[in-house]
Amino acid sequence: MTRIMTTIKQTCLAGLLLSASTLTHAVMWTDVDLDGNEGQPHYVQLSEGPWGYPDTFASEFDLTLDGFIPGYHEVLEAEVTFAFADGSTPDGDEIVSIVLDLESIAELTDIEVDGSHLTGFDFYTYSLPVSGTLMASLNDDGKLAYSVTITEGLAFLKEARLDARGVPDSGSSMALLGIGLLALFSARRKFNKK
Repeated sequence: MTRIMTTIKQTCLAGLLLSASTLTHAVMWTDVDLDGNEGQPHYVQLSEGPWGYPDTFASEFDLTLDGFIPGYHEVLEAEVTFAFADGSTPDGDEIVSIVLDLESIAELTDIEVDGSHLTGFDFYTYSLPVSGTLMASLNDDGKLAYSVTITEGLAFLKEARLDARGVPDSGSSMALLGIGLLALFSARRKFNKK
């Protein structure tokens, strides 16, 4: 019986080491909008009121542009970051709302924008919940739609960024299951011989 327990402990330890080595091979993906590359503008000016600029900017993050392969890779953590600069209007209030994944409900409202073009942008970061429709949508096709709407004042959206970390799903789960079953089968054979 002691030998069976030793075999089971060794199998569990091997499984832990295998899963730890999988996590050390984490993959990072990033998509940055409004960076001036590939025909994108460097920023978007948004206004509510008489300034004549649009009040909404909508776009889509696409991790497949940075090597994410749907069905092979799995995103474990992701966060979106939006950088704003104040429009320097006399009223002093620039309020924006952000909607992520336009088909599901993930709205971040009434965000005060105070950044500056010269002394630093105002960064707003949101971590996607590990479980839920946002992460599932991102893992389905590597894409996440978003829109930024200004509800008060004049502001500049200087950058929209999605950073994600995950692992390749290269069968490591199945390998761990196979090792566990093999160990149980081996232990059962040894136990039945005695």
